[in-house]
Formats: sequence, structure tokens, C-alpha cells
Amino acid sequence: MTFQYTPKDGGEPIVFPTHSSIRGEVGGKTYLEFLWEIDEDEISYANQIFRYLKRSGASQEMKRRVVRLPEDEVGEFFRAWVNHEDQEEPALPPES
Repeated sequence: MTFQYTPKDGGEPIVFPTHSSIRGEVGGKTYLEFLWEIDEDEISYANQIFRYLKRSGASQEMKRRVVRLPEDEVGEFFRAWVNHEDQEEPALPPES
């Protein structure tokens, strides 16, 4: 499943793994452990974004496209990504 975000400048959409891809266990840490560490470390907003990007499993190019957005738009990307309702992609019709 993927999430798409169209930059305000009208550029090509950024295709990104869905937010649900970071739930569960990633890199030996549950999602709750991940959130707890962010809270415990009291890290800056920018560093939180970098940790989310790392956990997302997105390609370097996908992550680069996100961080190349204007700073205020990076926040909009993350809010849309977190709030997006992951939906199953439609199944292909059966072969005849």
C-alpha cells in the first residue's frame, strides 16, 4: 500500500509507504517503543521527522523528495501521511 502527496508547487506526486508500514515491529522495536524513545530523548521536531523517515522504509529518493519540500510543507506532508486512512489497493479482476 502507498500514500501519495502532491506538492503545492504542482510537482510530481511523492509516492510513499503508508503510515501503517511503521506500526508493528520495525528494526526490533514496536511502534510504542519507537514513540516512547522519541519522548524520552526529547528530540527536536526535525529529528523526529528524520526518525520517522528512517522507520518508514521509504527509498532514499522518496525521503529526499520529502525533505526537499519547503519547511512548512514538510509538516503538512507528515500530518497528511499520519492521518491518511490506509486502504487496500483494489484487487485485479480474475483472469478469464
